[in-house]
Parts: sequence; structure tokens; C-alpha cells
Amino acid sequence: MSEMVEVIELIYDDNNQPIDFYIRVINTSFAKFLGKTKKQLVNKKVSSIVDKIEENWFTSFALVDKTGEPHSFKNYVAALDQYYLVSVWKVSENNLGVSYIPITKTEKNKMKLNKELKNEKRVRTEAEFLLKDGKLELYESTTADKEHAFQYKEKEKRADELAIANEELAFQNNEKDNRADELVLANKELAFQNKEKEKRADELAIANRELAFQNKEKEKRADELEIANKELAFQNKEKEKRADELAIANKELAFQNKEKEKRADELDIANKELAFQNEEKGKRADELAIAKKELIFQKELDSYRSEAERVALELTLLIDTANAPIFGIDSKGLVNEWNQTSEKITGFKKDEVLGKNLVQTYITEDYRKSVKKVLDDALRGKETANYEFPLFTKNGERVMVLLNSSSRRDANGKIIGVLGVGQDITELVGYRDELEIKVEERTIKLNQALEKQKELNELKSKFVSTASHEFRTPLSAINFAAGSIKKYWGKMEPVMVEKKLHKIEDQVMHMTRLLDDVLLGK
Repeated sequence: MSEMVEVIELIYDDNNQPIDFYIRVINTSFAKFLGKTKKQLVNKKVSSIVDKIEENWFTSFALVDKTGEPHSFKNYVAALDQYYLVSVWKVSENNLGVSYIPITKTEKNKMKLNKELKNEKRVRTEAEFLLKDGKLELYESTTADKEHAFQYKEKEKRADELAIANEELAFQNNEKDNRADELVLANKELAFQNKEKEKRADELAIANRELAFQNKEKEKRADELEIANKELAFQNKEKEKRADELAIANKELAFQNKEKEKRADELDIANKELAFQNEEKGKRADELAIAKKELIFQKELDSYRSEAERVALELTLLIDTANAPIFGIDSKGLVNEWNQTSEKITGFKKDEVLGKNLVQTYITEDYRKSVKKVLDDALRGKETANYEFPLFTKNGERVMVLLNSSSRRDANGKIIGVLGVGQDITELVGYRDELEIKVEERTIKLNQALEKQKELNELKSKFVSTASHEFRTPLSAINFAAGSIKKYWGKMEPVMVEKKLHKIEDQVMHMTRLLDDVLLGK
């Protein structure tokens, strides 16, 4: 098309006012006019292509989009000194068709003619004014008449040119309407073809899927038949093999049960050992409590101060050299006692921990809250026994400790701190966890073996059912034919008897072929 045509999509702001538009489709004439390719223009905002858009364009476009009524208007592009007839029609929601027809020559001719008519009117008015005033001479009247006649002819000539220009403009409007109708029809035809194309593509996809499904089903049935045939030939050998495997599985189950009982016994022994150690630890704690009370008593006896100091020294020595980790904290949670065993299992020397907050520094983050509660309870007089918690070692490892907490009191019975007696149970906890994991693994393996045997039994039952169905049909036909001969032997003609015997033979042959297929694994 020689006219410039495009399809646009309007962009509205929050107030439903048009502010821009996308160029969705464009013809070659418009692309050449803008000096760009279609690829550079399609799906781009017009604001990114042209510096300025007339406001009346957006108003006219929005009017057509909202009312659905076509609209035409003339527009002058000052930068190009060109006039265009712009026609707008609705294609779909927010999508408009726009055509641009150059009318510069027609408009300029009309402007020139209007200018000449205005000049002629001005001259005629001046002449009439002079005639009225008597200022125009007679000879001038003759000249004026000639000039008037000439101007009248020129006026008629301009009127004819104007009529021709109007006819040309009307023709261009009609051509524009025809082009718009053709474009609308072309768009509808294109949309129809696209729908038909999508419909055919969907039908082809459905047909392809159906064909693929049928092929897969066919292959699946062939595979199932082949598997059934092979399974029938393989069943006798597998039956014996499965019996052996079941016997082995039963032996393995018995062995695992014995192992489980053995591990349970070992776990019971380990728990008894742990309980014994806890009792020993409790005994040591009681001995330590008695020693503490003895120390308090000795301090109260001023006359025997030197003896009390000796006992206190012995008690301190006992705590420091005890085989269990012993530590003490004051009422603020700061460490004030740390024996040699505590140094050994954590790697921290006594000088390194004294005065430090035990919970925040040496307890792992996931146990800080619960350990703090145990120590706070002891500071309130509520002692705790057999509490497991992890300690940080100097090299970053975790040591599991079984703790008994005791409240420390002064001579007046006021609680001034906590004394904790622990036991390193890291190896025992690791052995207990490892034993539980092994028992769980054995149980899983046993369950898997039982599940496999169950699947084999189900497959065997399915095969027997299928084989029984295949053999039952010819046997029924043989039975029916033999019964007919037996019942109606005296009434049957030889031809009918022969026909029944042939049927029996055919069914026997059919069963023979089925049996051969089963035995040969076809």
C-alpha cells in the first residue's frame, strides 16, 4: 500500500488518560518514511522513536478506542512542512488501526486559492469604496471593469481548481476508507487463518499423541506377553531358587534376631554400667558433701583451727585429684573451682577458666539455656542428678558429661555457689548411638528382603491366573463338544459328529501350541 499504515496499542495512566502507545504492526511505506526497519519499530513505544507527539493524536485515538467509532482529522507536521489526513479505526481492545495519507499538495493549493480570493475581495472592496467617494476617474472605470472581468474569470478558474481539489480529497477519503476496510478484512482473515492453523496443530498434536499412546500400548502389551512367556519358562527354576533364598532369608532373620538380642544385651550391660557409674558418682558426691559439712564444722571450732585447715587442705587435695571432673561456680556463675580431671577432659587449665562465666564460655550454644537452668536451680537449693550435657574442649570438640549439681553454703547456711561433679560419658554415648544405628540398619535390610519375596509371590499368582485363563477356554470348548456328542449321539448326523470331532482336535492342537509356547518361553 502506498499509504502509511500501522496498528497501535494504547497505554493509559492511572487516571485512564492515554500517555503513549506501542507500535504492534507497520507496513513498508511507514517504515521507509521513518527511515527504519520493521524490526526496529515493531513492539516499541512511539515515545522512544519520535521526539514529540501532538496531544490531539492521543485524544482522538482514545475517543475511537472508547466509542468504537472511526475518526479522521488533518494534521500538519511543521518539521516536514507536510499535511496528512489521519484516519483511525478500532481493531480490538486497546488496539487501533491508523493510516496517514499525504495531502500537502491539495492543502497548499486550497491555501493559495483562499489567499488569492482574499486579495481579489480586498481589491474589489477598495474599488467600490473609491467609486462611492467619486475619487476614481472615468478612464480608470474602464480599466477597473477590465480588471474586474479578468479577476472574475480567475475567480471562476480558482473555484474550478478548488472543486477539483475537493473531488481529489473526497476520492482520497474514499480510497482511505477502502484501504481501512481492506486492512480490517485482512486482519480478520489473518486471525481466522491463525485460529485454523492452531486448530489443525492441536488436532495434529492430539493425533500424534494418540498414535504414540497406541504404539506404547502395543509395545507394552508385547513386552508384557514376552515377560509372561519368559517368566513361565523361568518359574520352575526360580521357584527352587526363591525357596533357597527364603530359607537363607529365614536363617538371616534368625541370625539378625540373635544379633539384635545380643546387641540388646550389650546395651543392657552398658546401661547397667552407666547406672553403676552414676551410683558411684552419687556416692562420691555424698562423700564430697560429707567432707564439705566436716569442713564447715571444723571451721566453727576455733580451738581446733589448725586441724580444720589441715582437713580443708586434704579436702581440696581430694577434689583436685578426684577421678571425676569437678568444678565450682559462685553466685554470679563465675568459675571458682576446676580440678585436674576437668583440665584433662577439656584441655583448659585452671588458670584459664577461673573467673570466667561457665555457661557462656564452655557450654555449647544448644545447651546453654538448659544448663543455666540446672545451675540456677542449684543456687536456689534445688539440686539436679544425672543431667547429660556437652562441654567445649580447647580444640573445639564436644565432650558429653553426666552432671550432679550441689549447692555450696557458708557457715550460716546461705547458698554462695554451686559444686558440680561430672562423669565423661562420651565413649559410652557414642557406643550406644552406634549400636542403635546397627539395629536399625539390620531391621531395614530384613524388611527389604521380605518385601522382595512378597513381590515375587504376587508376580507368580498373576502368572498362574493368566495361564489358567488361557487354558480354560479351549478346555471348555472341548468339554462342550464332547458332551454334545455323548448326549445326542443317536440323533446326530455323521457330518455333525465329524464337525464336533474336528473342533475337539483343533482345540487340542491349540492347547498343545499354548503349552509349547509356555515351555519354550515364547
